[in-house]
Amino acid sequence: MPLPPWMTRALTVAQDWLYPPRCAVCDATAPPLCAACAAAIAPAPPMPWDLPYLAAARAAGAYAPPLSIAIQNFKYGGRLELARPLGILLYSVLAPVMEDWKVDAIVPVPLHWRRQLRRGFNQAEVLAREVARMTGSPLDLGVLRRIRHVPPQVGLTRAERLANLRGAFALGPRATVVGRRLLLVDDVCTTGATLVAAAEPLAQAGAAAIFGLVVACA
Repeated sequence: MPLPPWMTRALTVAQDWLYPPRCAVCDATAPPLCAACAAAIAPAPPMPWDLPYLAAARAAGAYAPPLSIAIQNFKYGGRLELARPLGILLYSVLAPVMEDWKVDAIVPVPLHWRRQLRRGFNQAEVLAREVARMTGSPLDLGVLRRIRHVPPQVGLTRAERLANLRGAFALGPRATVVGRRLLLVDDVCTTGATLVAAAEPLAQAGAAAIFGLVVACA
């Protein structure tokens, strides 16, 4: 039997008093990303790579502390409460171009099922849900799937990453792509290889335009 609303609110207040929420970066007594850490996020550097299949791509910040710490704690530390502030960051760079991009659906970059099972969630999907909620755009989880497991790519060159990811993504079995304008969402862009590999099957299937949106750019 569900608790009455007043009791749920009382329990939440008591929990916050006993265990006050802390910033996931500096551990200050604050919501998951405190104002000081949010203000210290460096602007994203220009994406210097050629990104075939993508009409445009944007990042919310540079992959450096404090943003890199927040992403690592979200992605590897299970701090899912960071999804909201990271989603707000994504929305802050998406909002100015929404009228130009005219996105039909938001598509998270999928994880291979082995990695998602090990991690317990797909960080790109969690972030994409936040963006979809803020924009009112539909979230489409059936458009793209990851069909090949790729080992961690740390230390690889861009060419090696592109080769490593070739054929890693495919359309979903009932995907509708032709003529649609799709927004790919991911957490980090290092060389652009993942965005390119994910966009390729969408472009080849007839998507009208594909855009990329990431929290941080290295």
